[in-house]
Amino acid sequence: MRRSLLFAAALAALAGVATTTARADGDPASDVLYLQDVFVPYAAPTPDVVKRLVDTVAAANRAGFRIKVAVIQSEQDLGSVPSLFNRQTIYARFLGTELKLFYRDRLLVVMPAGFGVYRDGLPVEREVAALGMVTIDSPDADGLTNAAATAVEKLRKAIDTRVKKDRTPPVVRALAATATKGKPATLAYTVFDASGRSRQIVRVYGPALLLFTTIVTKYDRAKPRRAAKVTWRVPLKLETTKLQFCVVAEDASGNQSKASCAPIHVT
Repeated sequence: MRRSLLFAAALAALAGVATTTARADGDPASDVLYLQDVFVPYAAPTPDVVKRLVDTVAAANRAGFRIKVAVIQSEQDLGSVPSLFNRQTIYARFLGTELKLFYRDRLLVVMPAGFGVYRDGLPVEREVAALGMVTIDSPDADGLTNAAATAVEKLRKAIDTRVKKDRTPPVVRALAATATKGKPATLAYTVFDASGRSRQIVRVYGPALLLFTTIVTKYDRAKPRRAAKVTWRVPLKLETTKLQFCVVAEDASGNQSKASCAPIHVT
């Protein structure tokens, strides 16, 4: 799972939506987990091991057991917060707080020193008890990633979750956009959800996952035959033209789409 597959780019601001402007804070997992449900170490695990974790997490999410996983093998994986290495409980809370804008369910952190779990401030005693039955056989990338997959399996078996009637995630597609420095740019996407209602989390990125802004729309009718839009005022002194915006849709049952990204062509 190469980091090049995780790159995304720029984002927008529109009337009627909540808007937050921010720069990437240097914690890689907080950006990657917007785009997907698994973050693996920079010292890449072998493909088969990564596939096991990705498939295990995907199966859990399809079954209604929402979870995201961050595997942290070294201080390098923490970017600007290396002091939290092997402090998995504290880092799980730190990362969960960062993800709160677009994700509020279970978050599992795996480090050589053990497991951390966070769920938007809710009690996690049952999760901690289940994780106590999982061992980490090796502190290298493969050992930690395998332990993460086993931990997700144990959590699913140990914790009874209310079966949701709606387990089908929305489908979203970002559409390529054009923009001019110093002017508002329209970022369009299509979205479909079986329940008919969803909200979207839109982000604009530059090179190296440099986050320009995040927009969260209100829950509204999903209209697959008509593009939805948000707008973002492009900085006048923009120093890069390599921009991309990504969209994640979420329905009222908490099902989330896969991220869809499209380029922004700046003139």
